[in-house]
Amino acid sequence: MSRKVKAIHLFVWLGGILTLNWPGSDFTIGVFHSSDNSLLMTSIYGALMNAVLFYGVILLVMKWFKADLKKFVVKLGQLFILITIIEIILDFIYFYAFYKSLPEWVIFDMLTGPLLMNGIFFLIPGLVYGIIIDGRESNSEEPIQKIKIKDGSKEIFITPSELYFIKSDGNYVVYHTEKGKIMVRESLSSLEKELPDIFKRSHRSFIVNISHIRSKTYDTLVIKDEKIPIGRTYTKEFK
Repeated sequence: MSRKVKAIHLFVWLGGILTLNWPGSDFTIGVFHSSDNSLLMTSIYGALMNAVLFYGVILLVMKWFKADLKKFVVKLGQLFILITIIEIILDFIYFYAFYKSLPEWVIFDMLTGPLLMNGIFFLIPGLVYGIIIDGRESNSEEPIQKIKIKDGSKEIFITPSELYFIKSDGNYVVYHTEKGKIMVRESLSSLEKELPDIFKRSHRSFIVNISHIRSKTYDTLVIKDEKIPIGRTYTKEFK
């Protein structure tokens, strides 16, 4: 989000809290009222819970909605249930502390109210807003730069994520990719200038894709169960 959008969001949240508790107003949400100030504390912690739900849904949409729909639904359900349960517990504690009683109608209202309010006013808008943002970002993304490997008379194109590392072998280099190894006559020095920024020289004989590094020590990287040395000249790149 830009600073302008963040400022607008903050204004809306704070404006909502102030409006609900403005002196002389007569707002009622569930069993709490602005007229007797019982809405003050609930509107503050309620806004925090609602914000976590709303922005949490947006993040889930952007991370999992397209990548893994089943995982998205599970995580969405977990977030909604967790926030709703916490809010219900806080409502019970606060109502009893404020009014010193818990009538049956209050218990029913507190159990059903947050479910409906959170679902209608925060979960659904979060879904819609997240899908809109995700769509805008997807449309604004530049096309993925592909890496061209010239194997004799044949040209092979792969995405950066498909390439794990490149190893020098005499006058040749070996591309270690998702689909196997490709050996071509080329030098690492010339490749180093052409590859995207996620590729780093780790040794005079290796260029690695840093996004595939599983673990590292002071002198070794592990990529796809392969141990790759870190030369002294390149240690600063991997600190």
